[in-house]
Amino acid sequence: MVKKLMRLVTWISVFAMLVIAGTNVVQVHAKAKVKSQEDYQFSVATDRAEGICNYKLTGITLGDIDTVEIKAYYQSAGKTVVGYSKSIALTNENVSNNVLSGSFSMDDFQTFAYEKYKVSCTIGNVTVEAKEDCDFSLYASQYKLSMDTKKAATVRKATLSVPDAAASVLPGKNNTVTLYVWEKGSSEKKAVKVEDAKAVTGKNVSWNVDVASVCKKSGTFYAKAVLAHGKTTTTLANVTFSVNPTVTSFVTGKTNALEKKAAFSATLKGLTNPTGVKAVTFYVYNSKGEFIYKQAAKSQTAKNYYAEISLKALSYKLDKYTVKAQITDTNGKVFFLEKIATVNETASAKKLTIQKSKKTASSTFQLKGAYIPGNIKKVKFYVYYKKGGKFKLINKVSATYTAKTDIYKATVKNEYAGQYKIRAYGVAKWGSEVLLKTQTVKVAKSEAGKNGWYYEKYNGKTYKFYYINGVKQKDLTKILGLKKSSGTNINKFYIELNRAACCATVYAYDSKKKKYIIPVKTFTVSVGRDTATTAGAGGLHINSSYTPLGTYSICSNGTSVKYTLKSMYEPDGSTCYARWTSHIVGNVYFHAVAVGAQSHYALNPNSYNRLGTAASAGCIRMTVADAKWIYDYASTGTIVKIVKGNTSHPGPFGKNKTIKIASSIHYDPTDPAVPDSRKKKDYKAGLISGYMTKSGKRVGY
Repeated sequence: MVKKLMRLVTWISVFAMLVIAGTNVVQVHAKAKVKSQEDYQFSVATDRAEGICNYKLTGITLGDIDTVEIKAYYQSAGKTVVGYSKSIALTNENVSNNVLSGSFSMDDFQTFAYEKYKVSCTIGNVTVEAKEDCDFSLYASQYKLSMDTKKAATVRKATLSVPDAAASVLPGKNNTVTLYVWEKGSSEKKAVKVEDAKAVTGKNVSWNVDVASVCKKSGTFYAKAVLAHGKTTTTLANVTFSVNPTVTSFVTGKTNALEKKAAFSATLKGLTNPTGVKAVTFYVYNSKGEFIYKQAAKSQTAKNYYAEISLKALSYKLDKYTVKAQITDTNGKVFFLEKIATVNETASAKKLTIQKSKKTASSTFQLKGAYIPGNIKKVKFYVYYKKGGKFKLINKVSATYTAKTDIYKATVKNEYAGQYKIRAYGVAKWGSEVLLKTQTVKVAKSEAGKNGWYYEKYNGKTYKFYYINGVKQKDLTKILGLKKSSGTNINKFYIELNRAACCATVYAYDSKKKKYIIPVKTFTVSVGRDTATTAGAGGLHINSSYTPLGTYSICSNGTSVKYTLKSMYEPDGSTCYARWTSHIVGNVYFHAVAVGAQSHYALNPNSYNRLGTAASAGCIRMTVADAKWIYDYASTGTIVKIVKGNTSHPGPFGKNKTIKIASSIHYDPTDPAVPDSRKKKDYKAGLISGYMTKSGKRVGY
């Protein structure tokens, strides 16, 4: 019994061990079926042309697991977007030699986007990711959209260039492209489809696009090519283009005829506009870009427009102008052409030269190539002298023009040594003075004219002369500040008459040299007809006709010596009248050429025209102006010396030119009692060779 019991225990123990051992074998077999990522290889390959992604999973064994899950996804804005997800049942049809093979297409995606997708496969608890991407993306930078540049046409050829590189082929089949257009400045949402969708079958996709439905006016526009696959759309390429008028040329011009009008032309040729042309207006802007003026253009032909723009319309402001053309189309829309025209309406001169002369103490200004729009009327030179650190205007001189050399020229005396500034002004057609050129010059002392007092010799004697700007002054009345002679004012003079030269000179006293050596004024006179005699005053009688030699004075006989009008008796017994008489000696006087009646208009022209010759009965005949000067300034007691003299040396001031009058003139042209208007009229008519105005200005002599 015990033995039976022990055999039973032994059998039970062995059975138990067998059970336990059997259990351990099953457990080892189950662990061998668990696999990790390293046990699998997963890869994908993209067929872009077909729009298919093929995949392979190596390491799978039928019976290990029933299904796997395939996913395709990409990242967007930090989120994972799943486009494709599907459980694949493992069968003998898709698993061979431990390899699972399959594919999915663009059409299998729940939400498709042109992207590069990551693809993964989940086997139970194990997920493996393919190293390759499922590349359904677009290589948009390689696609180009172009539009014809015929700016005046609304029908354009638009072309989408498709690259032929394998990687750049559009993914999938049945892709279409549609063209959209919208205006610059408006929202892209307002883009208008201008052509129906076209299949992408070759390297290029082209459209003949009529953009008129969108381009209601000229301007800048955008176009885009939109790719579509099913319900998925995306912009593949875009381009900017313009719908603007075209012109052959837009220019300004000047001609001699326009210069006479002080104007320039603006001409627009070959104008073509996609929306037609109703009107053209030219706008003028100054060099600062400011609008100045506008003028409607005239249509010369269907495509040419013209206008003449005057400087008067531009307020005669000389500048470099820009002209723009504003187009009004048939829809009433207005816009400016891109093309502009320019015109230079400024004054100019090529060169201003200054030539100095030591000999004449002067400077000659020459202005070459001077131009003012509308032509120059004349040129003036303004002379400035630097004094106290500032340039001050000291002279103005008009220039003479030589057409052959195209030079304006003028000469002025160099008043002082030092720095000068010369400005050349042109006088425009409308009267304004326009600065043309500026030049500075330095004048040395040796090149400057004399100014002030100088002792100089004449005919072996020393005299004291006064100069202004190198010009010897021959009337020192104002320079010496002379006042008319009176009981309270005695002018200290010495008068010398050169009888042979018929010239009298007044001298003032030089306190430095203590001599009468300052020539004040000189007069051309007529003396007695008898110039051969050397007799003095003792031989004078009513019938004598000589001017006596000797030294006398105003009022030699101590009687009343001056008369505004004095009766004079001729040898034939007739009476004449002399104005402004000053007595010298006997019946000899300084006086104006006598007249036949007490009138300013009773002058004998023959007697007047003989001034400067021996023609009197002994008196010293003068012009009215000269006789009045002696009357006004030569005080009683003034020495009068009459010398025989000679014609070669009439006096330190020389001999003054005389005025000649026609036989119809019976007044003295220097007489202040005769109106200036009459003198001016007779001078212009050639009846008198010169005259003196009431203010003392000499004209013509």
